[in-house]
Amino acid sequence: MGKLKVFILAAVAVIAIFLIAGAIQNSDRKPDEYTLIFEGDNKAEVWADIAIQGENGVMYLGSMLLKDSAPTMRDVVETINHKNEGILIGMDDNGIITSVNECQNEKKHWNVYINNKRTSEQNIDAIQVSDYDGITLLYE
Repeated sequence: MGKLKVFILAAVAVIAIFLIAGAIQNSDRKPDEYTLIFEGDNKAEVWADIAIQGENGVMYLGSMLLKDSAPTMRDVVETINHKNEGILIGMDDNGIITSVNECQNEKKHWNVYINNKRTSEQNIDAIQVSDYDGITLLYE
């Protein structure tokens, strides 16, 4: 009977640890000193994680809080460009990313991936950003 009680207590403790860890992991994110913040219409808060990878590896990695009900990739790009992060993303008149810093040529292009899936749309005005999206700009 004593081993059964210890086993039950151990099982309850393991379940409690998983529940507590899940609650902590799913708690609301809070911006810190490194979080970039876009101020839009302030009707919603959308979190996104951004990675920019050029020919020689990762150029930028960060988090962004977009305070807008319908944020787009243009909001992400302009926030990065205006926050002096050492990254300057160039675009043409059609909203297509043409360069990041000096990284550009005619054989490769910058592509946008949302949650590890390449977007079919190249115009950053038409690419919607949803809560907890993982955004990658990849030079390929």
